[in-house]
Amino acid sequence: MAAWQARRGATFFLPSAGPDHLYFVLCDPRDFDHHPKQCIVVVGMFTLRLAQQERTVILDVGDHTFTKQPSYVDFSSATVKRAIQIEGGGFRRHDGATQDLIDRIVSGLAISKRTPRYIKDLLPF
Repeated sequence: MAAWQARRGATFFLPSAGPDHLYFVLCDPRDFDHHPKQCIVVVGMFTLRLAQQERTVILDVGDHTFTKQPSYVDFSSATVKRAIQIEGGGFRRHDGATQDLIDRIVSGLAISKRTPRYIKDLLPF
């Protein structure tokens, strides 16, 4: 069996975000200006509970195997990580996302007012 790789569409749980917050890998590893070599952009999904939460991309049951109730992509959580750091272990992996879902998330990343400016500056990827 091939080793898990931090590639576009991969998903994992980021320990600092809590055990039930799934993160999506939005691009294959690449060399971004002003970042370490071979980085990825990741963003988290959280349960939709409050009216003021991000609504740019809402995930319904069935959009991803982890989605058991309406959830949202929190574009303020978007960040850059070194691919090797994520691949190196210590992160619980989950089923990959479809390319259609990743396309939806990347499109939302571009238009959300909550996406950090430095992340938007990395687009397109």
